[in-house]
Amino acid sequence: MSAQEGTNPKASHNRVSVFPRSDARLKRPLAEPESTVQGTKQGALKLQKQRQGAFTALSKTACNPWGRYRKSFKINQAGRGWVVHANNNTFSEAIIKEVKTTKSELSRVITSPHKNFVELQEAIYYEGAIFLVYEIMDVSLGQIFSSPLGRLQLFEVAAFSREILAGLEHIHKRLKITHGDISSSSILLSVTGAVKIGMLS
Repeated sequence: MSAQEGTNPKASHNRVSVFPRSDARLKRPLAEPESTVQGTKQGALKLQKQRQGAFTALSKTACNPWGRYRKSFKINQAGRGWVVHANNNTFSEAIIKEVKTTKSELSRVITSPHKNFVELQEAIYYEGAIFLVYEIMDVSLGQIFSSPLGRLQLFEVAAFSREILAGLEHIHKRLKITHGDISSSSILLSVTGAVKIGMLS
């Protein structure tokens, strides 16, 4: 409080905010105790324990994916890939993305199902590449922006933002990772109203 405020009782009411001032002597505990041991073995073990249960088992095989799936056409769904359908009586559709890498990397492919993530259904290794099989979505937010529909309504922006933030919260707080490339091209929508984040391959 200034000397002027002390002599004029009405002066305090002229402030933009009358929020009580905090006492600098009061210290809040760290929100994340792990930060005190970040970079240490204890920190790594704590992080690993926090992430347990966040991931689920994923089907991983080493075979020719084109014996199990038939290509239809190329598409850009948060990264380039192929729209495919299964070579069985279900004819189920999916998107396959190819990542050039070694077979040892197959064991490191993980999944963490969430309503705001594009689902990774399986991973297949074949001839120097891992083929990631994702669920298929209908359109990206970028495609909507470039369509005659143009600008979104405020309620649409609010609805999409809520779903995107829910997905990002799961990535940051549960998985302890960052996405790295959130853009209108990596936000995917379905005709049923689902809003999902696509992981770039």
